[in-house]
Amino acid sequence: MPCMSLIQQGFRFGIVGILATLTHVALYVALVETSGVHPSLSNAIAFVIAFGVSFIGHFRWTFAVPDNTKPRPWGRPLLKFVLVALVGFLLNALAVYIVTDVAQISYLYATIFMVTVTPISVFVLSKLWAFS
Repeated sequence: MPCMSLIQQGFRFGIVGILATLTHVALYVALVETSGVHPSLSNAIAFVIAFGVSFIGHFRWTFAVPDNTKPRPWGRPLLKFVLVALVGFLLNALAVYIVTDVAQISYLYATIFMVTVTPISVFVLSKLWAFS
């Protein structure tokens, strides 16, 4: 049964991640296209909103406490998840740097790392540290 719980958490983690990504992309495009907001500012705003979707989804669903009879404090997990999200961002930035600047190959190769190593790392850090 513990293995099934891990599989369920992995599935939920993926669903929340997809929803956060869709939120980020939709808001980014909407801000640029309809409001004329500069792409860099649009990206920052979209990241913050998507981060909120991600945190709430993981806190309330992916890594929810089974016995939810009393409210669980969210401050410490939020601070930890900020750090986890930054680790994910830095892993992706490192992958892009190595692929494009060091290896001097197409940036698309970095996406392999971004969709495998980074999500697995963020899941493990979230499970074992941020939401534990």
